[in-house]
Amino acid sequence: MSKHGITGISGVAESRSALMISEVIANEGGQALIITATEKRARSLADDLSFFTGRDVRVMPNEDQMFLDYEARNHDLLVRRLAALKALRSDPECIVVAPASAAVKKVMPHRLFESKEISIRYGEDRDPEKLKEQLVELGYERRAMVEGPGEFSLRGGILDIYPPDSENPFRVEFFDTEVDSIRSFDIDTQRSQDKRSEIIISPAQQMIADEGIFREASQSVRRSYTRQAEKLEKQGPQYEAAAENLKKRRDMLTDYIDHAANVQLLENYLHYFYKDTEYLWDYMKEGLLFIDDPDRIYEFLDAREKEQKEDFEIMLEQGRIIPKDSALLTGREDLVKAYSHEPVWIITPFPKQVKGVSRYTAVHDFNSRQMVSFGGKMDMLEEELRGYGKRHYHVTIVCSTKERLANLREFLDRIGMAGKVTLREGSLSAGMDFPEQKIAFISDRDIFGVQKQKRRRHKKRSQGEQLDSFTDLNVGDYVVHENHGIGKFLGIEQLDVQGEKKDYLKLQYAGSDLLYVPVEQFDIVQKYIGSEGKTPKMNKLAGSEWKTAKAKARAAIAEMADELIELYAQRQMAKGYAFGPDTVWQKEFEDSFPYAETDDQLRCIEEIKADMEQPRPMDRLLCGDVGFGKTEVAARAVFKCLQEGKQAAVLVPTTLLANQHYYTFTSRFENFPMKVEMLSRFRSAAEQKQILKDLEEGKIDLIVGTHRLLSSDVKFKDLGLLVVDEEQRFGVAHKEKIKKLKSNVDVLTL
Repeated sequence: MSKHGITGISGVAESRSALMISEVIANEGGQALIITATEKRARSLADDLSFFTGRDVRVMPNEDQMFLDYEARNHDLLVRRLAALKALRSDPECIVVAPASAAVKKVMPHRLFESKEISIRYGEDRDPEKLKEQLVELGYERRAMVEGPGEFSLRGGILDIYPPDSENPFRVEFFDTEVDSIRSFDIDTQRSQDKRSEIIISPAQQMIADEGIFREASQSVRRSYTRQAEKLEKQGPQYEAAAENLKKRRDMLTDYIDHAANVQLLENYLHYFYKDTEYLWDYMKEGLLFIDDPDRIYEFLDAREKEQKEDFEIMLEQGRIIPKDSALLTGREDLVKAYSHEPVWIITPFPKQVKGVSRYTAVHDFNSRQMVSFGGKMDMLEEELRGYGKRHYHVTIVCSTKERLANLREFLDRIGMAGKVTLREGSLSAGMDFPEQKIAFISDRDIFGVQKQKRRRHKKRSQGEQLDSFTDLNVGDYVVHENHGIGKFLGIEQLDVQGEKKDYLKLQYAGSDLLYVPVEQFDIVQKYIGSEGKTPKMNKLAGSEWKTAKAKARAAIAEMADELIELYAQRQMAKGYAFGPDTVWQKEFEDSFPYAETDDQLRCIEEIKADMEQPRPMDRLLCGDVGFGKTEVAARAVFKCLQEGKQAAVLVPTTLLANQHYYTFTSRFENFPMKVEMLSRFRSAAEQKQILKDLEEGKIDLIVGTHRLLSSDVKFKDLGLLVVDEEQRFGVAHKEKIKKLKSNVDVLTL
């Protein structure tokens, strides 16, 4: 395969792409960057690549434009992005998989990223105070004690620092200004690990607060926004409000820049800071670039770009932005620039010419197919294996657990094929068959399927994560103590107190303070529930922080309770539609769900359906992190509504989310006679007109849409259920319209 220009690889998709990419990496060597359509695809491909290459594979998290309103982002995701950028600059063997939105996002030039790195060597003369200033410039946050990546602590002659790309923090000890020792240490035990002669400290932000660059950016923002505001003022009184908004925005942005505050927000104005912004692939040195299924990537980027441009036009009219700010909006044309990188491999399911690529250096077409699903039928597997044997295939069965590995080894021995089939432990999303190369991989998922277990319901718990036993806790889990707040569970320890030995829960709090809780009091400790992948801030053992937080929560709950009492009093008096009990269709629909439901899902489903069967309007709030299955819970409520001839509506805040929900519900309802439609900016004026007509006549059962559903021309024949996703992201005017729509129908808010 060519090491220059663009090489096409066709006839592969899904897990088969991972095999081909791993083969190229093995043959060509060096680092690799793979661009996919979505983060979900990136994670799946990364897992498969890890299996085939035997190497750790980084996934660059999604990063959409947070253009106007500041929103604190997940610090852990920022750390992962910085680690990926650092790997592409310094690790010649790294493999990074990135969704398109992260790959085309413009970033600061890599030369600046590298020029600001700090090198600390054993025995050299360094001023700790000067180092502190440099670390702050790189985006590090000073703490009393280092707890996570992107933090540092300076206590006398000891500097602790935790770079984003490092597995462990480092401790630098000074003798006056001489670097006396450099060691890595364990964040939990504080014990030293290995000595270092030198460490390289990379930036902890995606922008560096360089004084000169920030000063010029502040002046540029002020000039550009002032010029646009003056231009609007000259156009007449009707533009005065927009001009005033621009001046307020200008003052806010320049204040942030002057004080290097809200740097994550300022990333959206990167073009004021750097003239030569770059893309993710520009950080590579001599790496291999793969584009996984460009058509899917184009489809995603086109939808994203269309929504961004339409939103941008609205913000321009309101005076919340200026034309120059569109410089950082990215789309298909930005991805096309990746084809100028050398070398590039384009992976496609079928042989075809890719838009933006005029000529290939080489093209390789493969005949491949995804492995059949055996559905647990071992006789069918045996027949397939014997067929492969007759055709002289090299067959590998991949098992995700040691138990399955042992079971399949016994199975192969029993059918007389031991030694003829390779068994490997690992994770593979799906098997594959390459007839010409006579290679086949069979995943245990192909053999046993994604097993759906009908789970026994546990005894009903009270709300939250009340601990039933010590087995509910693992060392390192975050917990909440009723009186002391958030800490970390370090295990069970036996202590001798006044001559009596007792077991205690050992909890760590901020500042390495420890709290020992007698096991008989474990009911006052609950497992911490928070956002997936986000590390909570631990409370101090002493102080009023936790008491203040609880007091604020009580006040907020009391206020919310008053509002809810008034709301529910009104709704209890209203007469609603009582849906009937579950039917055979309902059971068939629920059984078609390919995954095992969690206990919380099952409980929520039962409670929601019970509410729908009451003769009063339902008003339920369903809370859960991304990936926790809220959509499936909503789908079952929608199905219960539709099967009785009523209509349902799913209201979402963005066009992309509407598109996502539309395809999800269409897929779930495809085996049932129910029509699903979408009303959003993706539909032309003629299509919208027909959809509105069909909706009013009852020809559409489920409508998914943005705030367009709240327009006065939208009329339902018989609306029975309204599902509102992320209501907090709707504006005040929209929320008032939602209230009117809620008047006498069942409502489920996600």
